[in-house]
Amino acid sequence: MKKRLILLLLCIWGLAQASDQETDTQRLERAVSYFQGGKYHEAMVLFEQLDAKYSLNPRFYGFLGVCYYHERLYEEAAAVLDKYMDKLEVFAPSERAVYYFTGGDSHFKEGDYETAVGYFEKALSLCYENEKPEIYYKLAYSHLRMDDTETANVLFKEAEDYYALYHTIPKLSARISEMQGIVDDCERELAIVNLPKEEPLLRDTLHFEVPKAINLDDIFGSGIEIDEDE
Repeated sequence: MKKRLILLLLCIWGLAQASDQETDTQRLERAVSYFQGGKYHEAMVLFEQLDAKYSLNPRFYGFLGVCYYHERLYEEAAAVLDKYMDKLEVFAPSERAVYYFTGGDSHFKEGDYETAVGYFEKALSLCYENEKPEIYYKLAYSHLRMDDTETANVLFKEAEDYYALYHTIPKLSARISEMQGIVDDCERELAIVNLPKEEPLLRDTLHFEVPKAINLDDIFGSGIEIDEDE
C-alpha cells in the first residue's frame, strides 16, 4: 500500500514537472486551440503572455482582438485591430470579414461611429450572405447616430429584407420585429424633416382677413386718405 502511494506521488510530481516544462510553442498551440473552441478568455491570457515575450504573427494579434471583443474589452479590441488590420489583408475574405466586423462593432460600442462605418462597409463586401443582416443593421444604426436619418432609413430597410430572408436563423429572427419599429421611426422623422415649408401669412389688416391673393389696388384704394402736413 505504501509503495503504491509513493508511486502515485511520483506520477503526480512527474506530471507537474512536465506541465512546468511546456514550451512557448506548445503554449501558442494551446492558445489557438482555446480560440477555435470559443474559450476566448483562456486564449486571451495565453496570447497576452506570449505577446509580452515575442512579436507575434499578425494573425495571432487578429485572434487577440477577437478575444478582447468577446470579453467586452472593446477599447483594447479596437486598438489591436486598428494597428494590425493592414497586415491581415492577406487572409481569406471570410476571415477578414470577421476582423472588420469585430473592429467595426468595437468602435461602435465605443461611440466612434464614423470609424465603425468604414469597417462595416468593408465587412459587407467580404462576408457570407447570412452575415449581412446584422452588418446592415449596425451600419444603419451608425448612420442614425451620426444624424444621417435618410441613409439610415435606406440601410435599415436593407437589413429588414435580409433578416426576412434568413428568418429561420434564430438569432436573426429576433431582429425582425425590432427592425420594423426602427424603420417606422425613421420614416416618421423623415416625413417631419421633408414637410414643405410654409410661407408666412400676409394679413390684410384693413379687412381683418387673410386674403387668397394680395390686391394692392384694393388695399390702397379703400378710401383712406392721408393728410400731409403743409
